[in-house]
Amino acid sequence: MRYRGTLSNHMRHPQRGLGVKGSRVQILSTEISGLLSRVHPARPMSSAGRGSLIVMTSYNLVIALPTADRSRAYAFAQELGLETPGELAEDGVPEPLRVQLNERASVMYVPTGGFGWITDGRATAEPGTSECLLSLQVGTTTEVDNLVGRVDAAGGRVASGPEQKAWGYTGSFTDPDGHLWEAIVTAI
Repeated sequence: MRYRGTLSNHMRHPQRGLGVKGSRVQILSTEISGLLSRVHPARPMSSAGRGSLIVMTSYNLVIALPTADRSRAYAFAQELGLETPGELAEDGVPEPLRVQLNERASVMYVPTGGFGWITDGRATAEPGTSECLLSLQVGTTTEVDNLVGRVDAAGGRVASGPEQKAWGYTGSFTDPDGHLWEAIVTAI
């Protein structure tokens, strides 16, 4: 089931394919909600017997990161070829600024001024420090090389060039706000 193309196309061209007076929108919304709320079979966890399947709830994942400059974060994502769906705001950047990583995972760049509202005033890492690693698992070493190769031109900084490690072929880099990313073909 691949609804991504249809939904992405609708987000870029909302005036197309809506059906009579938006009635198709409600149907599409219901179909998508049904897909996203379905329970998906997963690999067994340690408590399940080997070779058996367990059923666990599957969630969409949105990782919110603070950004000092929405335009710079948007340009970075665009230069790396990442999808940034949504209507453009007055500043020429989608609002909200979401980087869609796949059908179920995205990064949401939130202006630093509003990030405290999301975290309810809790302290966040200073720019240039890392609280997490955003790992993009790709299919080939060439994809790792190409992605890391575009980082500097996109406004980021290569932290470690692509190389073979015990856990896979990987290269790490930061986005313009200093958040740490990696592109990897995993060996695990």
